[in-house]
Amino acid sequence: MVIDNADDMQTFFGQQQLIEPTEGRDTIKDGNLMRYVPESPNGAILVTTRNTQVGLRLDEGASSRFAGWIRTRRRWKEAEELGLQVVEREKSVLGEDHPDTVRSMGNLVSTYRKQCPWNEAGELYVQVIEIGKRVLGEEHPTTLRSMGNLAQTYCHQGRWDESKELLIPVQLIMRSVLGEEHPNTLSTTGNLAFVYQNQGRWEEATNLWEKVMEPKKRVLGEEHPNTLTGMHNLAIAWKRRGNFEDALALMQVCYRLRQKVLGIEHRHTLYDGVIVRKWLAETPGASQER
Repeated sequence: MVIDNADDMQTFFGQQQLIEPTEGRDTIKDGNLMRYVPESPNGAILVTTRNTQVGLRLDEGASSRFAGWIRTRRRWKEAEELGLQVVEREKSVLGEDHPDTVRSMGNLVSTYRKQCPWNEAGELYVQVIEIGKRVLGEEHPTTLRSMGNLAQTYCHQGRWDESKELLIPVQLIMRSVLGEEHPNTLSTTGNLAFVYQNQGRWEEATNLWEKVMEPKKRVLGEEHPNTLTGMHNLAIAWKRRGNFEDALALMQVCYRLRQKVLGIEHRHTLYDGVIVRKWLAETPGASQER
């Protein structure tokens, strides 16, 4: 494919506009010709231009898109290497405070997290958050997502207090900006409940799990993985607080749905099966099926 004389920035790129994040990622809506450029690791696109800025923008855009394609294939090491190149070039060409640079830094940290070097990921998230607050604002989706991801990183490190201190303001902002039942709000509330659970604060954890359970079923669907995770955790919380009958009934439902959605050999399905059998053994005469 050949694109000749791509000299005009406005014609080729149009006006970029950030739209609502989808499944944890910011989405960029490109205007005009850019939206029609195919995304594929195969073949090649030859572009001629006399505009240096257009050339630089095309080079950055192609690298960023290819890094995204690699991430969808779970080729994390390749995505990390290319992501580092994109970030360094965007810092050099656009500056550290440019929104594209901030977004690419966030994508790079997400790649780090998939490979579990949590310390590196945490350090980079801190940088992204600081720049995001300054450039995009505290309520911007990229900033909120980075704060939530840093909180999850702290969870993996067992730093529960630090995670909680991040999640509480993020949840409040999301409730105000996105609404109580937005998927991101529900996910963040569930993460906060998980933190409380690991701190042994079962009453607060239970209250939050109960609060998000019905909205998750309504918004995401009963069989959505996030809904099933909420079911599992709520059942655990109920059991811990002595509500055995409801806990067993909910865990049996979760087990049945996970068999259907994830398969009988998935680790979550197997774990739920172990719990159901254990709880049934603890109470002879309890119902085997719900």
